[in-house]
Amino acid sequence: MCGRFVQIDQNIERMKSLLNPLFSLDTYPPHPKGLENYNVTPGSTVVVATKPNANLELSQMKWGLIPSWAKEKRKLIFNARSETITERPTFKTVVSNRAIIPIEGFYEWKKSTQTDGKQGKQPYFFHRADSDTMLLAGLYERQVNHDTGEITDDFVILTMGANSFMKPYHDRMPVIIEPDQVENWLSNAPIGSHIKYLTHNPASSIRCYPVSDQVNRVTNNHRLLMQPI
Repeated sequence: MCGRFVQIDQNIERMKSLLNPLFSLDTYPPHPKGLENYNVTPGSTVVVATKPNANLELSQMKWGLIPSWAKEKRKLIFNARSETITERPTFKTVVSNRAIIPIEGFYEWKKSTQTDGKQGKQPYFFHRADSDTMLLAGLYERQVNHDTGEITDDFVILTMGANSFMKPYHDRMPVIIEPDQVENWLSNAPIGSHIKYLTHNPASSIRCYPVSDQVNRVTNNHRLLMQPI
């Protein structure tokens, strides 16, 4: 599961450092500078990397999509189960449109007993064990708003079964891509051949710590949200 995450400018710069040697590129199209989003929610716009041709591109995309073939408006779909991605008609038009979402980390909630004895949920912030930028696997689709005519590129994040570190907190987690897997993921190879090796994130690759429940309110957006308590 991935319902909230953090994306800041450092994530974009770190991703460039990781991928420049891989793709032998040192220039990218313009993208927003000074990104500071500590509470990214579905419907938010963030920076995403794609490879529509020989070049790697950075662009802004909205997190969450409504299938282009849907006859009526539906709730945004922002996650996609990697195990069934090739079976779902929802994603039949997007399995070849692959993306990388660079983030600082993501939030997850674990059931806990509060001081008054009532059951609550404690938010945790999950990040890479080496503190580097976390690269998530995504799929995207170009969408047209039939009411306004606005054209947007919208994406979903792939999820997988939780590894042993994640299981005490949630039974699902986002698919995290290592830098040496990026080139294959962004290629046009059949998606089924990727899923097997992408969904083997070792327990040692991520860590977490408890954070303030201020993150529960979507209007809160500041650095303290991701600070340990």
